[in-house]
Amino acid sequence: MRFGEDNSGGLIDAAIPKAVLPYTDLPFELQARLTADQTEATRRIPWSGDLVLVSFRNTVNHGPLCYVPQVVGI
Repeated sequence: MRFGEDNSGGLIDAAIPKAVLPYTDLPFELQARLTADQTEATRRIPWSGDLVLVSFRNTVNHGPLCYVPQVVGI
């Protein structure tokens, strides 16, 4: 869904951004390492049941039909 002048995204469970937090630096920091404790901590975060609006505009640009060739290939 579109929101604001230049954002698009959707509603996700409010616990997801908390669970993803330990992983956000990994793609950008070559020396970063994930510990077993960090992984276990994310597994203990329960679903909240509350929805929050999050921007994921690069994914929203392409509708689901754009992925049909990949699905057929798999």
